[in-house]
Amino acid sequence: MTRRRTSLGRRALARRWFVTTLALAPSPALAWDPATTHVGLSDRAALAGPVHRRWMAASGGTLGMFSPLRLDPKALPASTRRLVLRAVAAAPEDVGARPRGGPGACPEPPAPPGTRDRCVEGDLWEATALGWIRLGIVAETVPPERILAHFFDPADFDRSTWEDPAVARVVARGRHTRANGATIASFVARSAPGRGGPSALAHLEDPRNPLGLTALARHLDDLARAETPEEREHHLALALLCVGAVLHVAQDATVPAHARGDLAAFFAPLSDTPGDRGLPLSAYAARLYGRTDLPTPLALGPRGSN
Repeated sequence: MTRRRTSLGRRALARRWFVTTLALAPSPALAWDPATTHVGLSDRAALAGPVHRRWMAASGGTLGMFSPLRLDPKALPASTRRLVLRAVAAAPEDVGARPRGGPGACPEPPAPPGTRDRCVEGDLWEATALGWIRLGIVAETVPPERILAHFFDPADFDRSTWEDPAVARVVARGRHTRANGATIASFVARSAPGRGGPSALAHLEDPRNPLGLTALARHLDDLARAETPEEREHHLALALLCVGAVLHVAQDATVPAHARGDLAAFFAPLSDTPGDRGLPLSAYAARLYGRTDLPTPLALGPRGSN
């Protein structure tokens, strides 16, 4: 009974974090590119939120979400370590999503000083709190088929799965094979992702999801129990990694194509270049607003109140 209550308490805590991040995400934005729109939305939410304000007050108004946090690769389970390594490799260099340090980042002496700029003692990863959120945004796309769990069934938003019947399974698998590096064997064997998958809510609540609500609750619990500053930094970095991933899913849920389970919308031609396809709304928002020029969000009220 005690274990069950503890589990329920963790899930409730994680749900509160999810509701908070969802509420902070500016709702009028309509499309998200991970390297621009997603990062811009998340930065704005994090820096306008109470956590940043309280952290700033505690640090004398100097750091807040820009506080450096270190993550120890040696203290991670093998699967989590691989996930972080893949996310670091995929992270754009110019948006502050790639941490310093990490395994193999520091060349041995007598390497030139310039090659040791990204060294961190002990091969730890180091990023700001905001940087770990940004890396979580990237991690939610590793591997790319995780995006297929960012959709809803428009007929039943509580349903645990979704599927777009307008897209032939063979077409969906073929596009995944070409765009995301799946093997021809997986295409032939029909093991490549198709035209559906778990819904966004099921994905977030899946206890096997290393970046979902269960994982977030576990890291927050570990953070509360940590006895040393190093342990607290480690678990806070992991929690913020999950926050970035949850924000990614929550923000995608406001894209009409995601909310309606419209996979076909992502196959629209973006230019005359063969194979240049995607979601026009996403490309338009990324080009128009970039990462720093997003419009000011509107205050929303109950339907019919405005």
